[in-house]
Amino acid sequence: MPADSVSNNVPDYLSLMRLDDRGFVVLGAGQGIGAQTVHALTHAGARVLCVDQDEKLARDIADQIGGEAMKTNGGGTMSFVGSLAISYFWSRT
Repeated sequence: MPADSVSNNVPDYLSLMRLDDRGFVVLGAGQGIGAQTVHALTHAGARVLCVDQDEKLARDIADQIGGEAMKTNGGGTMSFVGSLAISYFWSRT
């Protein structure tokens, strides 16, 4: 096959991986893998809610990315955190 016909069928993969205007909640966002995940999602265009048991850590990461932070007491259920996240993202659309 000629090179031109192949290149016309190749999608722009980088644009397909963009997360523009998609909302994500990262639990344990204050440090380590959670913090790196927050940065990676943000670089891909996502809006991120940083959740951590340590509110200061969550706030520090959120401030770095221009996002929001939320403290969890560690005993909260995923459905509770999910409800708060839905409320958060719903109010910003």
